[in-house]
Amino acid sequence: IDRDLKARMAILMGIHKGLRYLFSDPARGYVWIRKPNDNFNGLSALDVMMRGEITDLIDIRTYLDAERGAW
Repeated sequence: IDRDLKARMAILMGIHKGLRYLFSDPARGYVWIRKPNDNFNGLSALDVMMRGEITDLIDIRTYLDAERGAW
């Protein structure tokens, strides 16, 4: 597996972890990720992640980390 793919997988796992911390009910996390969000210019987190840039994944992870507070 190349380094870029490993990095993307690690970021996605961090996003998943962040969602689990923020939403004790997994269904709420699944709804949130598809819901339009003013913080993402009206796009959903999934829309942002699907743009394909690693920086988009990092932006979602950073947002979730900030919402949760310091690790």
